[in-house]
Amino acid sequence: MDQEFTSPRPYELYVPQHLSELQDQLGSMVGGAPRFIKDEYFGPGRDLESEFKCATDGIAAVRDKLGDARYERLMVLLAQAKVLFLEDQNDDNGKTKQGCDLLWEMDAIIGEVQLERYAAGLPDVDGEVTGD
Repeated sequence: MDQEFTSPRPYELYVPQHLSELQDQLGSMVGGAPRFIKDEYFGPGRDLESEFKCATDGIAAVRDKLGDARYERLMVLLAQAKVLFLEDQNDDNGKTKQGCDLLWEMDAIIGEVQLERYAAGLPDVDGEVTGD
């Protein structure tokens, strides 16, 4: 009896909830640029739209830690990176590198926030001072 495997629950894309997780997301995006296509056997496939949605939602999740100015800056950089990746789907005109550079700039901004939080002794969700 042949039965097709069906998941007991639908899989959702993981949205970063902490600064370090957002950095992980951005690093993963650099590795998947410019098209971000990844098929998943157990879980949802990924593409440009889903990766940018996860990043956008992740930035929103840590907005209180970022502050309004950095939040806005990250959102602008993310939008600019998306446009660059869309304009270089075959990674042949240099815009993919420019988009990756923007993602790394975002990573550096988040790193600044982490250093400030650590220096201020602000605890993370587990009550530890890690900068997250």
